[in-house]
Amino acid sequence: MNVERMRHSAYRPQYSTETALLYTLNIYSSADRSQPTLLLSLDLSAAFDTIDHKILINRLSNSFGISGFVLGWLTSYLSNRSHLVRVGQAQSNLTNCTSGVPQGSVFGPILFSIYTSPIAQIAQDYNISLQQYADDTLLYLGLSTSCLQTATSRLERCLSSLHAWFCCNGMCLKPMKS
Repeated sequence: MNVERMRHSAYRPQYSTETALLYTLNIYSSADRSQPTLLLSLDLSAAFDTIDHKILINRLSNSFGISGFVLGWLTSYLSNRSHLVRVGQAQSNLTNCTSGVPQGSVFGPILFSIYTSPIAQIAQDYNISLQQYADDTLLYLGLSTSCLQTATSRLERCLSSLHAWFCCNGMCLKPMKS
């Protein structure tokens, strides 16, 4: 995988919103050099809440080689969770959580990154650059005026593939923020 084309600035030491912003500013600096750039900004709806546990466990095992005791421990960590909503003195019934990763935990962001790791490969398959921060994704492509139609078509096909991946993995783009 071409690391220069794939950047993830969240949940890693020495990476932050500042790092993501610097990468984004580099994208915009192309305009200063009169090089047009196509940029798509994608935002997922309730991203951490829509993680399918079965898909995540399968990805941990098949894509990341996690097995045995560790896989059992992670499966147990995700299983038998419940939640309720409390407003003032009123509260909802306790409901089982069959999807999502615990937010506010150390593992939640890591598990989210693992779950969404195929996004980078999809972008690479179309030779599209990628910048991710948490559940926000930027896809971008530098252009020359001679290949504008081809590049636009490639970015559209990449977006179509990503949309299909999101649908198959229980995730949804926020149209108003994308």
